[in-house]
Amino acid sequence: CITFKNSCWLSAILICYFHPLEVRQQRGLLPPGALLLTVADPKERLGSGGATLNALLVATEHLSARAGYTVVTADVLDTAHILILHTGRDFPWDGCSRAFCWMPVAAAGRCVDMEGPVCCLDMLLDCLSTKMCVGSPPGVWVCSTDMILSLPTTQKMSWKDFSGVRVVSLPGDISFAAHHGVYLTDAEGGVRDIIYRGSEERIQTAAMPDGKVPLVSGPVFFSTAVSEKLLQTHVTPPLDGCTYMGMDSGAPPLQVCTHTHSTHTVLPCVSEASRVINSVLEGAVHVVAGAVVQHCHLQGPVKVHSGCLLSGLDLASSAYMQGMPLTSDIIMQGHRVQLGELKLTVFTVFGAHDSLEVPSDADTGSFLNRTWSQFFNISWPEELWGAECGVRRCLLDARLFPVFKPHGGAVGLEGVRFLLGGSGTTESWRAAWRLSLKEVLSLADQQGELRWREELFFSAGRRRAVDTLKGHTDHNLLPSIRAAVLGGQQGALLQALDSVASSSSADLGVAARTLACIADVLGCLAGEGRGGLRSGPAANPSWTPAFRLLEQGKLAAGVQELANQRAAWLSRPDLLVRAARHYEGAGQILLRKAVMSARKFVFTAQAHLPPMGKWQEVECPARLDLSGGWSDTPPIAFEHGGVVVNMAVRVDGRRPIGARARRVAEPHLVLVSTSGAPGCSMTSRVVCEVLADLDTHCQPHAPGALLKAVCVCSDVVCVSSPLSLEQQLLQHWGGGLELHSWSLLPHGSGLGTSSILAGAVLAAVYRCTGRSYDTSSLIHAVLHLEQILTTGGGWQDQVGGLVGGLKLARSHAALPLRVDVEQLTVPQDFLAALQERLLLVYTGKTRLARNLLQDVVRNWYSRLPSIVQNAEQLVSNAEECAHACSLPRLGASIDRYWQQKKAMAPGCEPAAVRTMMNALRPLTLGQSLAGAGGGGFLFILMRDAHQEERVQQILHSTPGLGDFSLHSVELDTEGITVLQQNA
Repeated sequence: CITFKNSCWLSAILICYFHPLEVRQQRGLLPPGALLLTVADPKERLGSGGATLNALLVATEHLSARAGYTVVTADVLDTAHILILHTGRDFPWDGCSRAFCWMPVAAAGRCVDMEGPVCCLDMLLDCLSTKMCVGSPPGVWVCSTDMILSLPTTQKMSWKDFSGVRVVSLPGDISFAAHHGVYLTDAEGGVRDIIYRGSEERIQTAAMPDGKVPLVSGPVFFSTAVSEKLLQTHVTPPLDGCTYMGMDSGAPPLQVCTHTHSTHTVLPCVSEASRVINSVLEGAVHVVAGAVVQHCHLQGPVKVHSGCLLSGLDLASSAYMQGMPLTSDIIMQGHRVQLGELKLTVFTVFGAHDSLEVPSDADTGSFLNRTWSQFFNISWPEELWGAECGVRRCLLDARLFPVFKPHGGAVGLEGVRFLLGGSGTTESWRAAWRLSLKEVLSLADQQGELRWREELFFSAGRRRAVDTLKGHTDHNLLPSIRAAVLGGQQGALLQALDSVASSSSADLGVAARTLACIADVLGCLAGEGRGGLRSGPAANPSWTPAFRLLEQGKLAAGVQELANQRAAWLSRPDLLVRAARHYEGAGQILLRKAVMSARKFVFTAQAHLPPMGKWQEVECPARLDLSGGWSDTPPIAFEHGGVVVNMAVRVDGRRPIGARARRVAEPHLVLVSTSGAPGCSMTSRVVCEVLADLDTHCQPHAPGALLKAVCVCSDVVCVSSPLSLEQQLLQHWGGGLELHSWSLLPHGSGLGTSSILAGAVLAAVYRCTGRSYDTSSLIHAVLHLEQILTTGGGWQDQVGGLVGGLKLARSHAALPLRVDVEQLTVPQDFLAALQERLLLVYTGKTRLARNLLQDVVRNWYSRLPSIVQNAEQLVSNAEECAHACSLPRLGASIDRYWQQKKAMAPGCEPAAVRTMMNALRPLTLGQSLAGAGGGGFLFILMRDAHQEERVQQILHSTPGLGDFSLHSVELDTEGITVLQQNA
């Protein structure tokens, strides 16, 4: 909402077209409740004063109707904040006037969440609403859109008891003021006169003490009292001729000017470097530094030389650009014009150094940067201006530009190729019906021009989305998606995204991100806050055929089936959100397949098969993540690359995670899992006797799901085999298997339990089935297993618990996903000091946000700038943490890491945990919740050694913490450990 300090625009009026205002309201540049009006002048050349009076009348009429009156009532002005914007005269370099001249700048402030053009109008609205008009009382602001108004800071003006007219003036030099209006003021700042394009001597009389003069800069404020007096004139002859009511009542038109406009004309968007604005460039299109291309669709080979401006050229005309003798400093434009019922494009060309209104016989008169005398070698003045006496003979009025051939229809870009010295004959040029630049501008079809620019904008947006996805770049697509939905272009965008997804079988990472983008389109269609939460279930039977095709690797068919099903879910916001969830579910299928590429780095070999009944037992430490977590999470891990520093730890002197396995004579699987500390543990026992008992191996909350997934991923059994479970077990292992797993840690501890447990069970199963392995294979096997189990997640947990000590692990931005681990060598005295100062506090809180991972992946796929930047910082902080050679530096790295976790997953810091951390802060060098946060264990690096009692005292004296407990933690240098083998 564009607001003032206690108020907002009640009515915004543009003397132009309605659609641009409506779009800006939808983008948030104008408040949603503002009354938007576009008011055409009742007569040409009415003047800005008459146009202001007419606009004020129309605004008051509409506000009166909104307030329930049946006649125009000035009382509505008492509380109204009205903005009247005038569009100015024809602008030779932009067919849509200066107001809609696109600027080569990015949107800022409220508009960063939605892609769209930044025009002079947008910059003016932002300046007025956030800097100039802040705090003004009810009244009417009037401003021209002919200029770019830029103020460095908010202007503080006193509005106390103000009544009258206030103008805003910017200081300028006397030489510059000669082309503008200047206010002549008295000592109190009152305006005595306006000097318009005066002599330097006359302008000098308006000089201020610093030698500058107050320029007429555009904005004028009329207080409520003055606005009411101005409004009264609409019934007073001859001023009633300025309004539509007067004209409709038969009053003769009257021209009144208030001098709110500026006349200085400059070529827009030109700078030392090249600028490409709202254009599609295909093939070998080379834009040299100093050139500008705007609103064009060009197909190479084309070279745009320095100083050139190309505007409004479409793909059809682009063919004529190839081979055209285009040199430096040439302006070539395509103008959408309307001749009666006929709409067509007329092309003009002239030089960047040409003066449009200088007489042709003047020394400075030129065309295409050459003197007129050179052009008169092939033509003569009467052909351009006619033979009448007194006609102004300047470039603006010269009928140079062919429109129709006598018997050949409309002339395209080839009509100006002759003027540039290319192919064509003087006779054909003479025979054509031609227009002057002034006539072309007067015939401009501004609505057609705006439509062309909009179509080009959305086309460029779709191409950018395709290039972003295929090129693996970090461009944020959400603003483009929102703009497409706002513009009703979602159908074309969805088709483009379907095409990318279906053609990306060689890169499932691209396909998965594309399906996530389609989900974003559907979410935007539903509307913010409508249709329910984006995260939610995605297992509706209607989508099962599409999911099945994706699971089978039939990507193109699966994407098509998704699109077929999507068509039935577009009618309501709730259906759109549910469809978005299922597209994210489809993306998760492809993401899992991409991560499964890690199985390439799982190596096992056949070794001695232990005797029947002999237990193979392993135990593992827990994991403390010191920095870099979330960067290990797919797809971040293989699209950006991840780096993590963590350590293997014993909790209260024990390795809290373990597993054992043995072969048994009965051909079945006995799966026993225990979780929780002794005395409050829970045990689940599942026996699988047929293959159907393993169907829930991919349902993580089903009893025994993890152990079932281990049996599948370790090739103990094959669920798709025609052989029965009994046959497979007897054939391969001579009997069944009994698996036990345990964890002494509470659920949601944040210490990496589930992934480490998966690695422990895999190791026990490998050993009891006579297979050898290394730790790297276990790390990658867990990645594969967690995709089968559908829990997802990253690789740092198993690295932390399976590899002992302090280590730095990384994955590169590539598939297949590979994890490399480097154990860090640190001095023994540093390790000793670290262990004396590390402490675990169980917060008593369990993470409730089960969709935390889903939210992070969604935000990453959208490439939200904050998430991309945070991923960079996670990696850089991990690299710094790995080389922290002092406890204070390590503590600072841990503190930064906690802030980065909160940025990646907002909501991971419960209020009670925040209270706990604040209470302990004076004692700590650094602290963070372990893992993803939201609850579980808080680990603390204390300033001093052995502070357990002090921590206990502080927490007991801090209200609102609930149940908590302190636990010792020590570095484990061994990692996964095989215990003695007992029968």
